[in-house]
Amino acid sequence: FDDRSPIYPWLRGIVRFKCFEMIREEDKLKNVGVDEELSNLMDERMSERWDDAYVEEKENNELALKHCLEKLKPKSLDLLMKYYRDAIPGEELAKRLGRSLNAFYVSLSRTRKIVRDCCDQFLKDQTHEV
Repeated sequence: FDDRSPIYPWLRGIVRFKCFEMIREEDKLKNVGVDEELSNLMDERMSERWDDAYVEEKENNELALKHCLEKLKPKSLDLLMKYYRDAIPGEELAKRLGRSLNAFYVSLSRTRKIVRDCCDQFLKDQTHEV
């Protein structure tokens, strides 16, 4: 994957591959090849959901999120990354930070609100530029 290219064609390929993999893993279908009709049906269903407008919306959301995460204070960004990316439980993070669990979740909630408000404003500004 080249991070300079659009992500959705890449994701579409992964979804397609994973669907084929799941079908092949089914006991009763292990020795059956995936036929062209099924492949076309999967492409059709993905096209219904992932049309150009959908892809553009998701790409704009991604730009907004990147922009807003870059604006966060380092401690706030670290908190989000540890909780969401690294999947460290709130209880453990609260202990590491020397905070009560409630105080940790209040900080997390405030940080999410800052990011959400920033993304909303970024997308609103993008709409007005067009």
